[in-house]
Amino acid sequence: MTTALERLDRAAVARSCALFTAAGFMGIAVVHLVDGPGSLSYELYIGVLELTLAAASVPLAIALVTRPVRDLWIAASALAWLALGFYLANRSIGPSGSTTDIGNWGQTLGITNMATEVAAIALAAWALHHRHGQQP
Repeated sequence: MTTALERLDRAAVARSCALFTAAGFMGIAVVHLVDGPGSLSYELYIGVLELTLAAASVPLAIALVTRPVRDLWIAASALAWLALGFYLANRSIGPSGSTTDIGNWGQTLGITNMATEVAAIALAAWALHHRHGQQP
């Protein structure tokens, strides 16, 4: 069984696309920092989730740039999938009875959000496809 420190000492994975993925996560953070405070006024928990996502995206982006190990790529993929899933649920069925954003697919901020999350998912999947230490 490996410890967390041993896992962080492993060779970096897909260092070449870490900067692009980090930029995607910074985009995710900016989108949610712009939209989150407004969401606090009509659905508190949605605003809190948006601001939490923004807060989680920044250190993850920094960590990916400084040391893109496999565990960070897994975390990046999971966070982007989670964010995209909540976005799609919010626009299609509405979380917990909130119907405010149902069907609001054409919002510019929402399209930007989806694009950055899908890009982060694709880059993380590409990085995870390669083995430790290999440069794609």
